[in-house]
Amino acid sequence: EDDYSGEDDDYSYYNDSDDYGYGSPASKLYQEFVDKKSALAATIAEALGSQPELSLSVLSLLGITMIDLAALPASVLGYGQGTVQATLNFFIDGAVDYAENGNHYEVKYTNTEEEEIVFIADYDEAEEALIITVTEDGKDYIHYDYRRTPYGFAGQIYSVTDNKVTEMYQIAIHENGGVLGISTDLSGKPGGLSGNVSVDFPKDSQQWYSIDGKLVTGVTGSGNKFEFEYTPQSE
Repeated sequence: EDDYSGEDDDYSYYNDSDDYGYGSPASKLYQEFVDKKSALAATIAEALGSQPELSLSVLSLLGITMIDLAALPASVLGYGQGTVQATLNFFIDGAVDYAENGNHYEVKYTNTEEEEIVFIADYDEAEEALIITVTEDGKDYIHYDYRRTPYGFAGQIYSVTDNKVTEMYQIAIHENGGVLGISTDLSGKPGGLSGNVSVDFPKDSQQWYSIDGKLVTGVTGSGNKFEFEYTPQSE
């Protein structure tokens, strides 16, 4: 059985000493997950870039961070109308409607393409899970599922175009690294995550990239398997 105690190695992907004591529990979970996911993606990209035959695979990881832009309101849930408006003013000119009821949050605004965006977030305090759905003119656009797990964090994000899942990202983060999975053009929407989802669940994706300590493994978008050792530059 895998042991992610972290006693022998000091990696930064999952660090309990980080201070996320601000905002609502929903925004705290979101920011902690996104920060650790970004650190993991950066380290895996760094590792792939060290191998000439894998350097182009770094481009596959861009979407896994860019897709969080539509979830930006999650970073300020619980801060109130003024803060949500000020945050979105960097991207839009119009008014923002913000409402919260317990752990349920709604944000509505019109984007620069004159499309009505509706952002709905529900935080499950017992599960430490945040589910976000974003619609564009009433149509499914992006779905986010972030949750804490016994080993760290798990996440699943997928975008929808014309009722088809065009991109899906699956993420598992543990003390010694994690796994990023990428799939495209799926035939149907995936099921939701649970708190006991396996640390290896992203490895069911069409392509995936993993770092566990210094061991880097994965399957590229071309279906090529690889394995090598890499010491992160932060070491």
